[in-house]
Amino acid sequence: MKTKILLMLALVLTLVLAASAPPLASADSPIVPFKGTYHGVPVAEFDPVCRCVKQTFEFDGKATHLGESHFSATGTVYQGPPMWQFGEGTFIADNGDKLYWKFDGTGEFLPGGLVDFWGDYWITGGTGRFVDVTGEGTYSGTATAAPSPNAWGIISFYGKLYK
Repeated sequence: MKTKILLMLALVLTLVLAASAPPLASADSPIVPFKGTYHGVPVAEFDPVCRCVKQTFEFDGKATHLGESHFSATGTVYQGPPMWQFGEGTFIADNGDKLYWKFDGTGEFLPGGLVDFWGDYWITGGTGRFVDVTGEGTYSGTATAAPSPNAWGIISFYGKLYK
């Protein structure tokens, strides 16, 4: 009798936990991996009002679900320490469909005038085939830290998209 009660209690507890777990991918709500890498020339300018650096990015590259695509973003960097960066942007597929995203992260200056940066991003919506898509993940990259004729940058994204 005691064994039956314990088995029944275990079954009820299992059902309650299963019912409260977040749903996994389904036909109505798939979760798909997202990754991409973009290259370009970052533009940064010191803003004396906020005592920060304002950035713009217009990079080209490739990402899952976007193919060959364009990455555009604006950001603000407080040089710290610690360095803090945040902003928002758009991924644009060749057909014009868009994914909107926001980011928040940090970085560190490296020898040779470079900066490594990394953080979290959130997909906040989109257009075309990305309507109602959200997502999240991490980003990381390296860029020249100061404007120069040889300025360059690379950024990679790893995460998930939800629909």
